[in-house]
Amino acid sequence: MNIGWRGLGARFAGKAKLALILPLSLAMAATATADTVPQVTLATPGSAGTGDGTVTRFTLRFSEDMVPLGDPRAAAPATNDCKLPSTGRWVDTRTWVLEFDKPLPGGLRCHVELRGGLKTARGVTVAGNDRFALDTGGPSARAILAGGIYDGIEEEQIFLVATNVAADRASVGRFGYCAVDGIGEKIPLDVLPRATATEILTGLGENNWSRQSFTSDAGLPQRLPAAGAPANTDLVPV
Repeated sequence: MNIGWRGLGARFAGKAKLALILPLSLAMAATATADTVPQVTLATPGSAGTGDGTVTRFTLRFSEDMVPLGDPRAAAPATNDCKLPSTGRWVDTRTWVLEFDKPLPGGLRCHVELRGGLKTARGVTVAGNDRFALDTGGPSARAILAGGIYDGIEEEQIFLVATNVAADRASVGRFGYCAVDGIGEKIPLDVLPRATATEILTGLGENNWSRQSFTSDAGLPQRLPAAGAPANTDLVPV
């Protein structure tokens, strides 16, 4: 009998060890989860994948499950003081996204704050930072169109710049400049009249490749509104 047990032990040694190790690992994981203080591990603004620098959402991710999977009635874990239309939703058991109806304007600063006494799915109160700033900052360039660029930059070069949010004309004129490789000085800018952008794009024509590329990168409609037509909210000359 002893020889038989010894032979079985040798034959199933690997399986026996695996059977003993697995429950031990599970027990260690359960202990670690129970001892871990739940908190926010990610709090960041972002966009819906357009890559144009606009902010359309704010994401909160927690260190452990907060709601049952697929529960549409799960309450929002946070509030915000951005004072703009938005909708919050859980994308999984740990991640909540606040989605704004429209891209946030530049220069906006507001906050997303966790609800008081917020608890995880296992009933433990979330600790750590509970208030997060959302700052859109100033405008950034989405697309740049320079006429005659293939023949070199001219002395009186005109640049058409599309920004993610409306830029202040006075600020651009005061702080904007051009830099040329090999020249240390800053070349000042003249901000052209508001109608210039529309005039340039219209003059290029709808089939012009440069115009198509520019409007695509800028997120603008390929077809501009005709004279006298209602203003297009996507194209706002500044």
